[in-house]
Amino acid sequence: MKNSFKNLLKYSFLLMITFSLTSCEKTKYDAKVNFNQDWKFTKLAETETSDDAYSKPNFDDTSWESVSLPHTTNIEPQTVNNQWQGIAWYRKNFDVPVNPSKKKVFLDIEAAMNFSKIWINGMLVSEHHGGYLPVKVDITKYVNKGNNVVAIRLDNTDNDVTGPKPLKRLDFNMYGGLYRNAWLHISEKVYISDAVLAKKVAGGGIFITYPKVSEKESVVAVKTHIINEENEPREVKVVQSVFYDGKLVQEQASTKTIAAEKDIELKASFTLNDAKLWSPKDPNLYQLETQVFVGEKEIDTETTNFGIRVFTFDEKHQLDINGEKTFLRGVNRHQDYPFIGYALSDNAQYRDAKKIKDGGFDYIRLSHYPQSPAFLDACDALGIVVVDAIMGWQFYNDTDAFRDYCYRSATELIRRDRNRPSVLAWEVSLNETKAMTIPFMEELNRITHAEYPGENVYSCGWKDDVYDIYFQARQHRILHPHELKDKPYSVSEYGDWEYHSKNAGLNQDKLPNDLRAELSSRQARGFGEKRLLNMAYNLQESHNENMHTAAYSDSYWVMYDYNRGYHPNIEHSGVMDIFRLPKFGYYFYQSQKDVSVANVIEIATYWDENSPTDVMVFSNAEEVKLFLNDKLIATQKPDSGKNTDKLSHPPFTFKIPSFEAGTLKAVGFINGKQVSEAVVKTPKTATKLKIWIDESGRKPEAGVNDVVFCYIAAVDENGTVNPTFSEEIALEINKDISIINPDVIKAEAGIATAVIRIGKTSNKVDVKATSKKLKGSLNYKID
Repeated sequence: MKNSFKNLLKYSFLLMITFSLTSCEKTKYDAKVNFNQDWKFTKLAETETSDDAYSKPNFDDTSWESVSLPHTTNIEPQTVNNQWQGIAWYRKNFDVPVNPSKKKVFLDIEAAMNFSKIWINGMLVSEHHGGYLPVKVDITKYVNKGNNVVAIRLDNTDNDVTGPKPLKRLDFNMYGGLYRNAWLHISEKVYISDAVLAKKVAGGGIFITYPKVSEKESVVAVKTHIINEENEPREVKVVQSVFYDGKLVQEQASTKTIAAEKDIELKASFTLNDAKLWSPKDPNLYQLETQVFVGEKEIDTETTNFGIRVFTFDEKHQLDINGEKTFLRGVNRHQDYPFIGYALSDNAQYRDAKKIKDGGFDYIRLSHYPQSPAFLDACDALGIVVVDAIMGWQFYNDTDAFRDYCYRSATELIRRDRNRPSVLAWEVSLNETKAMTIPFMEELNRITHAEYPGENVYSCGWKDDVYDIYFQARQHRILHPHELKDKPYSVSEYGDWEYHSKNAGLNQDKLPNDLRAELSSRQARGFGEKRLLNMAYNLQESHNENMHTAAYSDSYWVMYDYNRGYHPNIEHSGVMDIFRLPKFGYYFYQSQKDVSVANVIEIATYWDENSPTDVMVFSNAEEVKLFLNDKLIATQKPDSGKNTDKLSHPPFTFKIPSFEAGTLKAVGFINGKQVSEAVVKTPKTATKLKIWIDESGRKPEAGVNDVVFCYIAAVDENGTVNPTFSEEIALEINKDISIINPDVIKAEAGIATAVIRIGKTSNKVDVKATSKKLKGSLNYKID
């Protein structure tokens, strides 16, 4: 009996040890879970349908469509003049691998258009106005360990709380859907807070500022907000590590005790010698790794990209970046794609930014709403300065609900993007909205400086009252000339409206409508060479005139052609079309690059029997020679005149006596040395179809809902695109790649475009194209 009792004690002790060890084992889970896959989706014809059934966890959604994010509620035609609006539902079963009574669980939806309601396991946890900023919810008390259900109801109909004006009068489209990424965050009860959820002015999360900026020595200040939701105090050690190019630069550690159910803000300061500064020329990025330990256990970690830089203005209100005078040549951008609206993959966002940078632009005005974190990531990495904007266009509702929405938008925009080196200023203004009141603007300006205190922080807006920087479109400058106030000035839009509208201050009101259309900047690629050259001339003239003003920057309207809610036609003033194919105007801006960046030369002609014999060459060379069929036409310096005198690199115009089929060759020289060459051959009858995939710095990627452009061109025996080809094209593609185009695929100016989606496991793109007797194929490997 004695031995049996001893054995029982020994067995019980071993059991206790085993139980204790098992209880102390770290639960295996990912702190940040991609939440994009395995959603169910439906859209409703009626907006008054009860929420009751669809929000229940046991609702049978098996008949709904299976989708992944980013996702649009409706595949639209190429020209959108009856955009879908209504109610859409998304549901998803998801697993929580931890006991939520001992952890924290957060849902992060990067964008949900436009009024959203979210249920977790049948309980309403969020109602949110606004479709451009994230919806973040602490769902800890609503989830269970194991299976859970989230249901999301979206309404993208016209909304008086968020504006802007109704779709039937709106100059752009607000497409529906969960059109960006979604994330599930799981943490301990001691954790680094989220900047938006923390609701702390100039606080929450991680906030990085730069008290001193120079290459010799820069100071980086870091403020970290940590919350303790445990019912007892916790001593935490916070380790801050700065990396550059993967190598540790500096590290600091501090230890603090956080009282039960309280929070603290820790400050750290790094002095970096030989600092790598961020600028459009050298977009150097550092990484800050923040680790939080309780005892020896790492309980939270976060990595933040940052760039050391300072934007200042001199006594003449000209911009200096890190002390170097910089004129920002920029462009406006709407974020939509053909067919899928706003639902671009992160890779597609990067490709858009890369085309902008390659086009000679170092600055983007993000008009007229907050854009994707992935796009801003690309701007940080590529060296593109941005003005970050709240939603606003020609709409002001004199209600507290609307004003509060605008104030919240400004607050959350700054908290989302304050660590980005690319952000020059905050456009906390409603574009082209005369009804904005002084108190309204003053509050938005106050929020900007409260949320980002310190020097060299700027608000900007459409009126010259209140804001730190005055934004004015060129047409408004022409129509309403007035003396500028003593503040920095930017030409926020130019090159389009003043050449299009009868009331824009130029001479359009004296022109017949057909000639006004021909001379405007709204030119599709298929409208012909002469009209595209007119557009390029408008860009050259207006950009040059902007350089005669006090502006430190300008931003052309617009980068890409886009659809408009109120109008039956696409807006064609983009320097690239809606499929991201360049027009001659794109080459003009490319030629404004400094030669230290790239040597540029482009011949703006198709050189066929319909081409003008005055041939324009865009180049940043000092001198250009033009040859026709190996015969020298002329050697020229850049054009000079009142419309080119302020350009960094004026174009070259060559007068050819008469058309002669063959080869045009332009050769650029600097200091007598050849630096660039371009060739254009007279197009002959097309003999085949050429197919290529748009990479623009990011190859197509499987498993991330990636969307890419597949281009199909009719080319002759020399590989020259025939710009008169406008036929339909039939495509065959491997089964794990999908073609999104809802209608026939038809060429414009010799090139057709298919928007394709890469599947979850795709390792290649096999395409066969036919158009009558023309054929082509492509075998493209996905790494």
